[in-house]
Amino acid sequence: MMAKLLSLVTLLFLGCLEPNQEDLFDGKPEATIRAEAWIMSSIDSISTPQKMDTIQPGDSVYLQWAINSSRGIPKTGWTIDGVEALADLSIIKWAFPHAGRHVAIFSATDRFGDILRDTVVAIVNSTPRFGSHFVPKDSSWNVPISSTGGLAFEWEGSDPDTLASISSHFTLTRLFCANGKGDTLLSDTVLSAPRITWWEPLEPLCNYRWSVSIADEFGIPASPATVVNFFSSGTLDGSGALEFHVGRKELSSLSGLVVQIQRLGSPSPIEVPVGSDGIARLIQAIPGEYRIRAIDGIFSEYRAPISTVTLHTGEYLRPPAKLWLKDTIQPEVHCYSSNTDSMEVFGYRAEFSLTDNGSGIDSSSTLAFFEGIAVPFTYPSYGENSTTLQVAIPLWAQGSGAHPLEIRVNDKAGNSSKGIFWITLGATP
Repeated sequence: MMAKLLSLVTLLFLGCLEPNQEDLFDGKPEATIRAEAWIMSSIDSISTPQKMDTIQPGDSVYLQWAINSSRGIPKTGWTIDGVEALADLSIIKWAFPHAGRHVAIFSATDRFGDILRDTVVAIVNSTPRFGSHFVPKDSSWNVPISSTGGLAFEWEGSDPDTLASISSHFTLTRLFCANGKGDTLLSDTVLSAPRITWWEPLEPLCNYRWSVSIADEFGIPASPATVVNFFSSGTLDGSGALEFHVGRKELSSLSGLVVQIQRLGSPSPIEVPVGSDGIARLIQAIPGEYRIRAIDGIFSEYRAPISTVTLHTGEYLRPPAKLWLKDTIQPEVHCYSSNTDSMEVFGYRAEFSLTDNGSGIDSSSTLAFFEGIAVPFTYPSYGENSTTLQVAIPLWAQGSGAHPLEIRVNDKAGNSSKGIFWITLGATP
């Protein structure tokens, strides 16, 4: 009897339950609930969510979370380096002022007390730095072309936080040589130590360049890379080489340019032609003091000052200053039909010859004044170095006396010239 009573009570209790209550066991498997967290450098569309990122001290990152459950999650939070932080919003901004490995743990707790977690990591590391020790040093010259111990290249690189190892990207390039050999990459390698030994002999009297860039294991580079130029020694009793870059102001042509190189004490200079690259080079030069002068074999008005340089034993000397030839002579204005400053004009036109054996006539600067009044003119024939100028004599000019006509002209280097001529009006043909 008691058993039947208990069965009846149980049936009455179950009948009171709502059929849609979520605790009702329906035999279906529970969907997997997942919590995920990410770290991002920014919240724009190009930033990729990651589980780990590397930043520098003081940089901020964005921490984001998401939960793929339709069931309510009443409590969410972050624990960042052991410190709890709210996660009411799906994205928070956080700064890490100190170097090191920083861990941020996102947690989500449901109403049953079950906790879901996901972890992201921020590696905070400073930019590596170069020291001051570089061998060979920049602008070194007379570097031996061969040695039993090889040629040592050394540099300094360090991480201020000492968190990460440093790697170095080293290159060695032969840029140019006195014997004409050109640009060649000799080495391109990545090293774990800040040094390398080059065992191959160098070419004599060449300009070499070695460069090194360093980065830590997280890919943070030191900026900028270090670039060092040095020059190898010669082979003939300490002889060296001289190289000069030459050009004409206002003109791109290099034809006819020559550099006169005379060692003090020598009876005469050596003339070295300037190549199409604008370079004049003298190899196997004896150490000593030299007098240098660039001359122009085509345009006589182009001149350069004399300079002096000192060549040391085994040095490949390349003065940084370019040898510029400049036009310093003003153009000339002459009567077309005579060598005097007086001319008789028929037909109200006077012709003149403008010449400049340098940068050339600047036609835009020409002016003509008849009795102090500007008058028109034309160029019946125009050339940069020799030009015919035709000046119109105004119809109002009259009288049998001589009338002043002033002509002003510049060349392209800015040298100006002025000529005053006395015009007598002849009978109109």
